[in-house]
Amino acid sequence: MTLKPIPPRAAAVSRDLTGAPRQGPDRASDHDRAPDMAVPALLWAYDVFPDGRAQPVTPREAHHPLAEGAAWRWVHVDGLAPGAEAWLAAGGCGPLSDIVAEALTETDTRPRAQAARDGALVFLRGVNLNEGADPEDMISIRVWLEETRVITVVLRRLLTVAELRGRMEAGVAPDRPGLFVTELAEGLAARMAPVLDALEDRADDMEDRAAEAALGMIDPLDPRETRRDLAELRRVVIALRRYLVPQREALAELRRMAGAPLDDVERAELAETGDRMTRYVEDLDAVRERAMVLAEEAAARAAERSNRAMYVLSIVTAVFLPLGFLTGLLGVNLGGLPGAATPWGFAAFVVMLALVAGGELWLIRKLRLL
Repeated sequence: MTLKPIPPRAAAVSRDLTGAPRQGPDRASDHDRAPDMAVPALLWAYDVFPDGRAQPVTPREAHHPLAEGAAWRWVHVDGLAPGAEAWLAAGGCGPLSDIVAEALTETDTRPRAQAARDGALVFLRGVNLNEGADPEDMISIRVWLEETRVITVVLRRLLTVAELRGRMEAGVAPDRPGLFVTELAEGLAARMAPVLDALEDRADDMEDRAAEAALGMIDPLDPRETRRDLAELRRVVIALRRYLVPQREALAELRRMAGAPLDDVERAELAETGDRMTRYVEDLDAVRERAMVLAEEAAARAAERSNRAMYVLSIVTAVFLPLGFLTGLLGVNLGGLPGAATPWGFAAFVVMLALVAGGELWLIRKLRLL
């Protein structure tokens, strides 16, 4: 079935957390917004049929009952649009409590799952793969899950959501809200894998360069550059782990939630996604530990270089201390200095200094101090 495009509407200005207009492709409305935007908060809506077909729903139809024969409805909302919370609370897409509407449009969230009287609130995070963005700047998606409706709210563009919309338009939509949520969680997890693989590759590269430098195969590493690279690696790991750990717990809580509209297969799929998140967290912990080991090795190498330099300076000082004593003693300009009246006195004194220095070096080697 070919879907007809939704008629265009006037675009709304999306704002960031500081209230300034958002720029660039990171805006949810720049790439994912449906053309029909008579209601600024609504990005798009679809009625989904059991055979996978999806029928677009206009903003004015969003609060109407499902189309005849439809199994459920997906409503996607721009949380930064003016009046988004009021539109949700006022029943712009059907009855919704003020508490749920406020939770869906919060500006600062962490992954969690919470049961409610008529459904379940699920907050998840996905890596930021928008052009020019840092992947660890994870994007939040808020989900309200019911038996016949799913409401998703985003503040920025999320590629997983765009992919799910593409499946809707291709006529292969999930036939149940629970399956939609499991596919959303799986899509978010799948896009994290390349980011984590890149972190492991960076750790591998740093370990290889450290080993090659230790074996003399390459020039010694710049300590400042090494510290900077390690600090950046650990910063990214901390930023990702901050959300992956609670996301794993949120998926586990959603899977255990008795009132959530999920069947046994969907709960099993959530368990698999949760297990993948556990592996991701373990991988991050491993990268963090490797970064700590590299930092300790770099500190040890720096301390070794410093200690060796101090040791060499100590040896030099030990050699020249007696020589300085002798030159100072014979330079007092008092009568009675031996050899002061002979022409070969200076040469004899230099030879004596050389013999003293040679004897000191022999003694240092004899004591295995050098």
